[in-house]
Amino acid sequence: MVYEPIKTYVEGLDEKMEGGIPRGHSVLIAGTAGTMKSTFTFSILYNNATHKKKHGVYITLEQSEESLYAQMEAMGYQISLVRDTITFVDVSKIRGGLADYGKSGAWVDFITEVLMEIHKFKPVDIIAFDSLGLIEVLTDMKNPRRDLFGMMDLFHKLGATSLMISEMTQGSDLFGRNDEDFLVDGIFHLQHHKVHDVDYENRLRVVKMRGVKHTTSYHQVHFKDGRFTVSSIVPDK
Repeated sequence: MVYEPIKTYVEGLDEKMEGGIPRGHSVLIAGTAGTMKSTFTFSILYNNATHKKKHGVYITLEQSEESLYAQMEAMGYQISLVRDTITFVDVSKIRGGLADYGKSGAWVDFITEVLMEIHKFKPVDIIAFDSLGLIEVLTDMKNPRRDLFGMMDLFHKLGATSLMISEMTQGSDLFGRNDEDFLVDGIFHLQHHKVHDVDYENRLRVVKMRGVKHTTSYHQVHFKDGRFTVSSIVPDK
């Protein structure tokens, strides 16, 4: 069987990381607010669904399906093309009905049960989890590292590549709040970079990707009509 990584479909990026993300990897999409983490993550699911018919599951703890899809339509994605290939799990609609709402075990068990049911119906290729910060805030995780490892282990057992959005604190270099950067196989860092007194640009760096030779330099990120591209940054003279 020919090895085929999960492509990001970001023009200029996949060729810099041996074709994409290795199958089964757990990857952080880390950045501060407004760095397009959700759009970047959704774009990977969307393009794999439209180009390769890969089944993606988007799990959100707060944003509704209607809200996310309206947002992505506005960004240039044709949601009608992926209704059958992306499964949306809106935890916000049912979390109030959980008997043990707020307990980490209940959340992990619920996510496990939902994913197993979806996987039995249609094998899952890619999982997007939005976001790690919310599950840590909304639950009473006594041992966050253990609980997060358990969730990542589930993703791995399903054979799915997982993309977990991590909200970074402004001014901090920590990609996760509970050592997620040590647990995961890969990290994409999205950032706002100040280039002038009143001007910023979006940048992206592959911090790590186990088993892959990749660039570790930052690249400028461009986005237009649902398409991401990256380009090299010309150093200031």
